[in-house]
Amino acid sequence: MINSLTAEQEELLSVYHDRWLSIGTNTEPADRPRAEAAISGLYRLAGKEPPPFVWVESPLAAVRLLTYIQEFDNKWGLEESTVYLYLVRKLFANSIPLKGEARDTARESLPLISMISGPIFREMEAEFDRIHIEQDFRYFRNYGGQLEAGWVAFYKYCQEIGVEYDKTSTDGLELWAEQAQSCGMWFAFDELCVISERPEIMNVEPFSPDVRTYRLHSENGPAMLFRDGFSLYYHHGVRVTQQIIEQPETLTADQILNEPNAEVRRVMIEKVGYERFMSLVNPEVLDEDFEPTGNPRRLLSVELENDPDGVIVVVELKCTTTGKMYYLRVPPTMRTCLQAVAWTAGMSPEDYVVLVES
Repeated sequence: MINSLTAEQEELLSVYHDRWLSIGTNTEPADRPRAEAAISGLYRLAGKEPPPFVWVESPLAAVRLLTYIQEFDNKWGLEESTVYLYLVRKLFANSIPLKGEARDTARESLPLISMISGPIFREMEAEFDRIHIEQDFRYFRNYGGQLEAGWVAFYKYCQEIGVEYDKTSTDGLELWAEQAQSCGMWFAFDELCVISERPEIMNVEPFSPDVRTYRLHSENGPAMLFRDGFSLYYHHGVRVTQQIIEQPETLTADQILNEPNAEVRRVMIEKVGYERFMSLVNPEVLDEDFEPTGNPRRLLSVELENDPDGVIVVVELKCTTTGKMYYLRVPPTMRTCLQAVAWTAGMSPEDYVVLVES
């Protein structure tokens, strides 16, 4: 039983953290032979033979392929690998600017396609054209590849400091470590395994200064971008849209007010800025007065059905030096400008007045 860490073990913990963080955020092309060997080992550990592997450029491409496979009716008795590669070629080879190994994968399907007879090929083309899938993709259980680096690191570290696992667990851990170091997300089935490339871009930030955990974040572009153009946008760990990050000036009042997710709406307002937000939504003026400097100030309220508080209340102030308006969100219980400004200073209205007058 290990109840505490030695100084050396604590130092090693930091080394493990940095090493596996770099693995989890690796944006180099996947090591395909290493990934296939590791995943094959996991199949065998589960008592199954490894199926054919198909590589795609992003998790979205994998889900798209698998959704088509579920819809595509192989009524011609063809080898499953032939059908899979046919769909890879149809879905990806001509629709996106494939690069490197992805282009090679598509080309590898050509000899197989040429073996299909004319009538069968025409029937397959008609079957493919019959399927119309836009955004109605299915959910498929998946494994994270490099995205599982965190928990792999935890168990590897425990093993390093003396925690003993049984042989099956040890063998499995080594294989999971291998797949985490060599590829992106993958989807395992008895007849097929679809493996995604790593992203081309991955931007993360520390969750907080005193906690060594990280979350996806990019202020001006995608937090994750894959080689086929599939991108994911995150703002301080909150999943948002491309518009919110790259074109916040185009957001409308209706979009902001009707956004059902409070965290997404918070990001919208942050990106738009309270000054423009208030100009868009025609807020209710709860109170208005003047600061001791003579500048006007207002307490503004906007009703939000989906907000935890049901309302956003801000105090509008004018900077004496720059003349710029700025806005501070305050609790919805605020009823006067003085009460709101005092709250931002952590004081009662009476104490704030005394402080200002003194």
